[in-house]
Amino acid sequence: MNVSEEEKNDAATWYNQGIELAKKSSFDDALFCFDKALAITPGDITIINTKGLALQQIGKFEEAMACYDRVLEIDPQNITALNDKGQVCHRLERYREAIACYDRSIMIKKDVYETWYNKSLALIKMNRPATALAMLEKTLELNPQHRQSIQLKNILKDNL
Repeated sequence: MNVSEEEKNDAATWYNQGIELAKKSSFDDALFCFDKALAITPGDITIINTKGLALQQIGKFEEAMACYDRVLEIDPQNITALNDKGQVCHRLERYREAIACYDRSIMIKKDVYETWYNKSLALIKMNRPATALAMLEKTLELNPQHRQSIQLKNILKDNL
């Protein structure tokens, strides 16, 4: 890592270095940087959540989940962590938990189309296509150009 002596105690420097490494798919090195940043500012929810995303990218879903849970302990209203946790639950085939995360996020902020879309995907996995279709309608109400929702809606309508 190219970090000067002065920057070694600057959480933002470590965090930014981690972001750059993650963009290059160097997730292990990025995690090293996020851990260095968290050693300086252990309660920084942005760094914790971003560490969770990096862990998710390398398939360490339980560790990612622990990051999102930690963010939610600090800020129970954090919709980013709720949505990210929902995606990890989905990957782990824990669809009810994923939907619970999305529902909680929607209760906090109703206008995030990605949350509605992600909820529709979990509902499809639970063999609830009619309810998933309603979620896609809401997604498209919020973002009429969301291509994946348009395509999925057409597929579901054809199969109902």
